[in-house]
Amino acid sequence: MKHVETTISETTIRMRLADNADPAQVNEWIEFRVALKPLMFDKDNRLGDPELRYLLATHQAALHRAREAINAEIQRLTNLEDQMT
Repeated sequence: MKHVETTISETTIRMRLADNADPAQVNEWIEFRVALKPLMFDKDNRLGDPELRYLLATHQAALHRAREAINAEIQRLTNLEDQMT
């Protein structure tokens, strides 16, 4: 998957990744929206004003947040599966 689109507002960042940039040709995609305020630039510093950071840092922070959410859901499902066995 490749980055297709990013929209940044005053409060959120929305990103879309897909297997094709042409919407008519897309078979798989991931789209997510996260709040800007809690995003972490690194372990110690908040991302801060998005206009003061490079777009790359904003993308990285949003992707890290999405990964955390996906990992948490994988763990929740694994725990449920373990309880069933």
